[in-house]
Amino acid sequence: MNAHVFGKSIQQVLPPCGRARGVTLLELVTCLAISAVLIGGLASSVYLSTKGLETLTSPTNVSLDTGAALNQFTADLRMATGFTERTSTAVTLTVPDRTGDGWPDTIRYAWAGAGSPLTRTVNGLPNPAATILDNVSALELTYLTRTMQPPFVESASQLLISYTTTYNATGPIQKTNWEGQSFRPTLPGNAVLWKITSAEIMAKRNTSSGTVTVNIYAIDATNKPSGAPISTTNVNVSSWPSSYGWVPITLPPVSLSPTTGAAIAITSTNATAQSTVTGYIGFSPPALNAYYVNSIDQGATWTAPANNSALNYKIYGTITTMTAQ
Repeated sequence: MNAHVFGKSIQQVLPPCGRARGVTLLELVTCLAISAVLIGGLASSVYLSTKGLETLTSPTNVSLDTGAALNQFTADLRMATGFTERTSTAVTLTVPDRTGDGWPDTIRYAWAGAGSPLTRTVNGLPNPAATILDNVSALELTYLTRTMQPPFVESASQLLISYTTTYNATGPIQKTNWEGQSFRPTLPGNAVLWKITSAEIMAKRNTSSGTVTVNIYAIDATNKPSGAPISTTNVNVSSWPSSYGWVPITLPPVSLSPTTGAAIAITSTNATAQSTVTGYIGFSPPALNAYYVNSIDQGATWTAPANNSALNYKIYGTITTMTAQ
């Protein structure tokens, strides 16, 4: 009997199979409380998201975040070819052409202090400067520098090539007789160009007045003057000595490739000689890579270059070389 009562009690307590279980009042209150907390959290998230969206889309605020602004800043710095301003709060740099006008452009970044924006201009525009990052609380620009030589260095004027030994021949300068000398100076292996700036010739004047013309020509593969003169100067012979001496001649500077030689030619448009230059006639080369040339038709044609003859001459100029970085 006790077992029967016990079995009956179990049957009464347990719900029948397949019947849905109800929700107690305590469970319902608990669920409502949890739901209220979740809804409150979601509402806060929506509110904060909305406020953040309003801040990003406001026309008075920046359109680029900090990361984008820094990326733009470093990209400009990476392309810089020079700086004209470097302070802790501003930098002005030169970059290759950005505007399509064929000229380098100038970019400036600046910050006025705590709470001020970081601004950017290109060639001074826009004015006022565009804001790329608003309300910057702190900024300090520092620079690591090192001294570097420029990639190309031009030497001081120097003697490039000459022939100054004994002379035993003379050449009158006149309309039908132009005296010349071609030469190829020895240059260093890292030379990128050389420049003729002046010359000296051993000469004298035959008259008390008159003008001669000194031309510099490029030369061809056979060492003859080629084409039109690349540098020209007129000289009044009244300043020349009456007996042979070194006559200085200043020339308009002309730059030449390291593989190109040149020639100096003393000419005149007068039929009679107003001056005479000296030279050397022999049977051995008086100078390496140097050849005497002569024209009797005002430079239209030139005699075959002779390396066993030479004018007395000195050529001065500069050499530009490429430096190792």
